[in-house]
Order: sequence, then structure tokens, then C-alpha cells
Amino acid sequence: MAVEASAADGAIDRGVFANKMFSQIVFGAKANPLTNLKTLRQCHATDCKSLYDAALAANFNTEEKRVGLTIRSVQETIPPSDMRWVPTTAMGPCGLMELRRQTAAFER
Repeated sequence: MAVEASAADGAIDRGVFANKMFSQIVFGAKANPLTNLKTLRQCHATDCKSLYDAALAANFNTEEKRVGLTIRSVQETIPPSDMRWVPTTAMGPCGLMELRRQTAAFER
């Protein structure tokens, strides 16, 4: 879960940055969280059920302190109502994997 939590934290950080930029364009106001509270809604989806459960739990248990800090960072950034769990079977393939399949088929 450590890798999933770290990836989620990084993705959420990039999402917050993009959200602030788009909110500034859409609403025409500076993207300052202290003076302008208008932002677009941001959701996060994961296929790691244990990360999803930990992000929704008020008190969660992890053996590693670093993972706990990362999950707490996710909790502070994304409210529980905007956290989504998507089964791995429902997620589409990565674009690089699709390119790899096409290249392998071409080489045959």
C-alpha cells in the first residue's frame, strides 16, 4: 500500500495544481485559497481497496509511519465524498500497454 499511497498523494498534488489553474481561468480570480474559495470539484479514483478504506477511515492502522503520513495528506486534501474506488477489472488499460501490444503485433 506504500506505493499506492505515494502515487495517490502525488496525483492529488498535481490535480490540485491543475484545479487552481483551471479555476483561475474559469472564475477569473486569483487562485489564492485564503481569499478565493471558488474552485472546481476534484475527485480521486483508486483501484487499491485498502488505500480507499484507509482514506475514508477516521482512524486507520498502518505499520509504517511514512504511509500513515501520506494517507493523512490524502485525507486533508480530498474529502471522503470525493474519493472513489474503481475495481481493477473496470479500469481501462494504460496507453503505454496498448502501444506495447500494437508494437508486438506489428513485429510478428
